Amino acid sequence: MRSLAITSLVLGIFSFFFGWIPVVGIALSGLGVLLGSIGLVLSIVRRRSEIGYLIVGISISAVALIVGVGTWFEYSVMTKKSETSLQDIQADTQEMNVERESHGVSQHCGLPRFKHHDASADSPQTQQRLRMVERQLRKRDITDCSVLDAMSRVPRHLFVPVPKRVFAYEDHPLSIGYDQTISQPYIVALMTQLAQPKPKFRALDIGTGCGYQAAVLAELVDKVYSIEIVPSLADEARGRLKTLGYNNVEVRCGDGYRGWPEHTPFDVIIVAAAPDHIPQPLIDQLAPGGRLVIPVGRDFQNLMVVEKKPDGSIQKRSVIPVRFVPMTGQAASKK
Repeated sequence: MRSLAITSLVLGIFSFFFGWIPVVGIALSGLGVLLGSIGLVLSIVRRRSEIGYLIVGISISAVALIVGVGTWFEYSVMTKKSETSLQDIQADTQEMNVERESHGVSQHCGLPRFKHHDASADSPQTQQRLRMVERQLRKRDITDCSVLDAMSRVPRHLFVPVPKRVFAYEDHPLSIGYDQTISQPYIVALMTQLAQPKPKFRALDIGTGCGYQAAVLAELVDKVYSIEIVPSLADEARGRLKTLGYNNVEVRCGDGYRGWPEHTPFDVIIVAAAPDHIPQPLIDQLAPGGRLVIPVGRDFQNLMVVEKKPDGSIQKRSVIPVRFVPMTGQAASKK
């Protein structure tokens, strides 16, 4: 009888250790309860002294069994929810495609060509990205098909910290550490659309951050030069972009206020940090016909577009109020 009591006790204890595998935990604890119960009945019939051991063994095994069943139930519910969520996303995408076709919109405008790591139409991230493009971009005022297509292809979730990847395609910015953020998808798309990038263009991206804006530009232009003032972010972005195959992006650590004179002129300049004035070096580095898109202001910021006309004259216009992290370095010293 004592051996049954010890066995029941041991099985109960082991079932806790294997509780992260619900089937194993339930099997071990269930066997412990069964053996302990058999031993308890025999001890009562034979009036043996091992009843206390058996009760302890049964109790531990029973608790482990309850925990195991609870874990299995929770796992089943979460799996069901995950499957349902994916089905909802796929259904939404099919509905969007039908609506797009009914309005005569090309299937090549805003759909990925699966160039990178999650290169599957069935992956949850791809489906989330398509839904982001439809709901956050196309249904607002992003109409440039090349921009929509680029936003559909770039795997945004691979540019955010792992704990935040579940939020990567939501309609808001996310922290990437070092007091910096990855911009809201709509703002990235809007700034890119305002810059009007073309395949043979050379672009300057100021405020590399995680590298997402540089990746979007890399899908649209011939060469991207990207500057990040935080050394760790510059190193991480450089490695990430290289891993993802963006070989037409060059990243360096430096002060974006001064631009990148060695590679001027630039047809496109996009700035992801707000100075309180438009840096003159960036205007000087614009090519004739080029566009600079930049947030400007301290407490209240506006997204500005600066266009250099073919004759060298400068035209500026304000687009919308925005909120960006302030530009540091020389921009801060000029306040």
